[in-house]
Amino acid sequence: MSNYLQRLSVVVKYIESHLNESITTSELSDIAFFSKYHFHRIFVAHLGMSVGKYIKLLRFKQVSYQLAFRHEVSLLEIATDCGYENASSLSREFKKILGVTPSVFRQSPDWALWHQVIDPLLSQLNSLTNYIQETNMLANNHSYDVKIIDFTQTTVAALEHRGAPNKVMETVGKFIQWRKENGPLPKSSDTYNILYDDPQSVAPQDYRFDVCASIQTPIKANTYSVIEKIIPGGRCAVLRHVGTQSSLGQSIHYLYREWIIHSDETLRDFPCFIKRVTFYPDVPEHQMVTEIYLPIK
Repeated sequence: MSNYLQRLSVVVKYIESHLNESITTSELSDIAFFSKYHFHRIFVAHLGMSVGKYIKLLRFKQVSYQLAFRHEVSLLEIATDCGYENASSLSREFKKILGVTPSVFRQSPDWALWHQVIDPLLSQLNSLTNYIQETNMLANNHSYDVKIIDFTQTTVAALEHRGAPNKVMETVGKFIQWRKENGPLPKSSDTYNILYDDPQSVAPQDYRFDVCASIQTPIKANTYSVIEKIIPGGRCAVLRHVGTQSSLGQSIHYLYREWIIHSDETLRDFPCFIKRVTFYPDVPEHQMVTEIYLPIK
């Protein structure tokens, strides 16, 4: 990876970790060891947007997740956490970007609209961050450290998502609400996703994805359509992914494209699944930890 991309990677991670602070271009150029006269042009050339627009985009994304999944957090607290002067400035910026107020989005998140607005802005950024991560992993073999473990059969509460990938967060929101009302909460229960399909390989209406939490007691009848399932025990290849959701596919593809082909292992008849170890927005996206499990015989 070029020295320029390495330095931009440091800047991107710094911004993500300091969204609640005032961030200046001068400060970022110093962190990247770029002349302040050239930093802005280099940033725009590689990320497709200005520093200011990029910071607004990340803050908007963090606000969106807080509104949708952290109902116990007030708008003022969200504003403070995400670097806004006050709740009013957050509301103005949010409505300017999405066209609805934070309170409307919190009450009924329209994720299809959200993706329609934010995906074009994120496309070039995701391409860069994915490239940076893949290049780093190829340069440092320990980043792709695959372990073989014996996974213990696990009973889970599961909410099935069937349909367009851009509506997965609606299912996630329903599951979080069920979990808050019925437990178990993440502190005492592992969070899994079962990945039946690659979203790039199936029609949107055919996409399948389960949101799950490990349980110790039977599920009570509920209006959320949460059901009981079992993740079977057995041998699994495990890869620990540290990074954004958008770059998760790179690690999954590595297991299928490189690791399984060069190993002596045979895949088992159960889908790839993941365990969410740390969550966004509780931690910055680049610090998210996800364990990828590939069932093998």
